[in-house]
Amino acid sequence: MTTRWGDRKLVTGLAPAHALPLSGLHAMSGGPTGTKAAYLVGLINSTPVQELAEALAPGSLSQQDIEHLGLPQFPRPAAEEIAAGARRLAAVVRRMVVHQGQVWPLLPDALRLDLALSGDVTAGWAPTPARRGWGTLESVAWAVLTETGRVSGVLEDTQTDDGLFGSHLTVLFTRGQVVIDCADTGDGDLRDLVDRLIRGAGRIGPAELRALAVPVGPGALTAAWDRDAAAVGALVREYQDLRSEIDGIVDAALIV
Repeated sequence: MTTRWGDRKLVTGLAPAHALPLSGLHAMSGGPTGTKAAYLVGLINSTPVQELAEALAPGSLSQQDIEHLGLPQFPRPAAEEIAAGARRLAAVVRRMVVHQGQVWPLLPDALRLDLALSGDVTAGWAPTPARRGWGTLESVAWAVLTETGRVSGVLEDTQTDDGLFGSHLTVLFTRGQVVIDCADTGDGDLRDLVDRLIRGAGRIGPAELRALAVPVGPGALTAAWDRDAAAVGALVREYQDLRSEIDGIVDAALIV
């Protein structure tokens, strides 16, 4: 499946056999030539072809646009390697989206926008609360929330500030704002972690902000971050390594 709305991004993914595309998607197959779908996915998502796709105009992507890319049919050994690499990569992407996407809500969009995953995928964080030892952002001792004016609406942005009396995180809503003072406990930058928690919660309101689940002890928050960040970091590196392998095969075949 490929997206029909390019915006200079030609993102392709494997779909179950006989699946029908929803509006906004194209379906491709190898046709009578017997070309495997995994080969097409690996080839189109490779860096060399993605660089070719940068020439496509943003907006609606037609069948002719894809065909005019002039995708090559590599010799069977290279095609088999690309298809095998694409299947392994698809398994990693599934783990990344289905499992890690629960903890890192911005990760799926980051992947759609940048197939290389070269940026920070941990800007929004949603750890799974433990059964014990967790409270709310409003109730824990290491954070103090102060509303400025009448606060309502949904989250618009966050801003950070370092003052003489500690770290401040300002949460801007449609109307008004909430200032969060995080204690300096020596357990890392709590303000940064809270900022990521808030961004991971999406377009929340003031009540949801106050009820945001966090550990009672700041050390537990840092430990949860270390655990989750290590897990997604390892998976992103695995993804990047597999994609580099496919890029190497495509580059070598193009040179030949």
